[in-house]
Amino acid sequence: MTAERTPSRTRMANSPLRGPLLALLMRQRRPTHAYRLTGLLSQGLRGWDVQRWTVGELLNGLEAEGIVSSAQAAGKKVYSPTERAEPALDEWIAKAVSRPPMRDDLLAMIAASCPRHAPLLLRALDATVRDCRERLSETDDARLTLGSWTSLTIDLTRSAAEEQLRARIRWANTARRRIEECRPTCSQPPP
Repeated sequence: MTAERTPSRTRMANSPLRGPLLALLMRQRRPTHAYRLTGLLSQGLRGWDVQRWTVGELLNGLEAEGIVSSAQAAGKKVYSPTERAEPALDEWIAKAVSRPPMRDDLLAMIAASCPRHAPLLLRALDATVRDCRERLSETDDARLTLGSWTSLTIDLTRSAAEEQLRARIRWANTARRRIEECRPTCSQPPP
């Protein structure tokens, strides 16, 4: 791992995946590989872009903090929670929820655009709507029967993701309409 890819402890400690990863690891009955944890996180956090390398970095950071331990099993590195995992999860859940950063590539493209970019923006907006609809179709197939705390938390997380995707579709459609309305009359501002 190069210095550029080395995760900062602060970033890993503040990762929104830290708590769900800890909780998931604590629910496992045996040591678990990062690949499996990534898949389980993706199932539980529908709509999130959970990457295996991110989970690996988080696990390495948690191991450095003594919250998880690792071992080799069948040639693979597997992870288990230590006695420090439960208090770490409690601390993560108790911390104040921070305002999420607005880092959206599409918004940045719009902010940097000029009228000649309108066709490109319209394509990007269409792609965003397609992506959101695809993600919504994935969540529709994954309904749970409520009855346990785990199924309740998964259902609440999924419903929040679905609402965010629907809001993104509404916004993209509004942006598309406004760009199309402006194209004939909008001009480049003077230099």
